[in-house]
Amino acid sequence: MIKSAKQLPLVRSGIALLRSLARRSYHTATIRLYGLEFRSQESNAAQNATRSNWDVAINKRQDLEGYDPHAGWQSKSDFDQSCAERFARGEVLFSILVDHTLAHYGWLIFPARSIVIPEVDQIYQLPAGAAYLYDFYTHPAFRNRGMYQASLRQILAHLQSQGCSAAYIGVAPSNVPSCRAIEKLGFQTAATLGYRRIATNVRQWVQEHSALS
Repeated sequence: MIKSAKQLPLVRSGIALLRSLARRSYHTATIRLYGLEFRSQESNAAQNATRSNWDVAINKRQDLEGYDPHAGWQSKSDFDQSCAERFARGEVLFSILVDHTLAHYGWLIFPARSIVIPEVDQIYQLPAGAAYLYDFYTHPAFRNRGMYQASLRQILAHLQSQGCSAAYIGVAPSNVPSCRAIEKLGFQTAATLGYRRIATNVRQWVQEHSALS
């Protein structure tokens, strides 16, 4: 019994190592790329029909001071560096600050032609005059309060005022709430991108869908 108890940590370490090796040798991911064309104020009236009480700020850098590293996936220093690099590239920040906490944020690239989608390790070409929305995050304490849709509506209104031709956004199909929020605003599936790695064998694919209507 004593011998078994001493061996237990070694067994657990061995299982953890095997799982780690399995993750490194096998990886799969799928991203659904949604698109929305801008035709006129009338044709896009549905996106602006529902107003929100959330104040979505544009390029308000001081909101970033409210980032909570305990709830996010980056340290504060890594987050600050990433944001600085994005501002340097001309990307636009959309944010919601609640009680000095960065409750929600998302980023916009406009114009965007060649977009990098790291989840599937691919570069995708967008049409001229298009925009790309990405890296949206809502603090766990503020989820299910409509911040994501409020942010998207604000971005779409901003893009219309800037003469944008179409907006694109990528999301994992397994993220059902995000997919529903995007589809409610009129986005349609433009393409599905996939990635699979088994040991050293890598397969990537793109499935184009019908043109946006």
